[in-house]
Amino acid sequence: MKKTTLLLAALLSWATAQTIEKKFCYNERNYLDIPLSSSVEGKLNAKLIYLADQLERNLPYRYKSIPVAVTSFVNLNKMNHTNRLGRLIAENLQHELQVRGWHVIDVRLTKSIIINPKGEFVLSRDIDRLKLQSAKIGAVLSGTYTTLKNAILINAKLIRLNNAEILSSAQITLPMPPYEEELYDDEIGSISITK
Repeated sequence: MKKTTLLLAALLSWATAQTIEKKFCYNERNYLDIPLSSSVEGKLNAKLIYLADQLERNLPYRYKSIPVAVTSFVNLNKMNHTNRLGRLIAENLQHELQVRGWHVIDVRLTKSIIINPKGEFVLSRDIDRLKLQSAKIGAVLSGTYTTLKNAILINAKLIRLNNAEILSSAQITLPMPPYEEELYDDEIGSISITK
């Protein structure tokens, strides 16, 4: 009898832990049941899922089908600078919005597939190679990051192109460690817009 009681107690404890681990999952809205991760990467992914969830929740339904381009997130104090973290946030949000059924346009699509000895490529940041003229973009998802004492504040906004109206916005904070390298990687991949 003691073994059965101990086994039931262990199973109940495990089931309770599983429920707590999944507190930010989206089962109630038919999203995938993804448990929270304890890794740095998993926690960042969970925060960006929450950012996308806020954007969707705050967007009036009539705008959900508008074609959206997602741009790199920029430094709030230097709006012409981005870095690895700013590009990663944008890339992640492209995915998160697309799986939620948004009409996401990738503005980096080239006019044709580029094939060379290094591989086959279809994305570029070279303006002369892009296929922009055929993309009918109605809104842009943009955002900023800024450092606070112990955290990074990230703001996102969906802006309608024809009148600059903010259609939706969202905000999250990331703990400063361990994202310093991604924030201050100017010498290893930061982009500065000169125009």
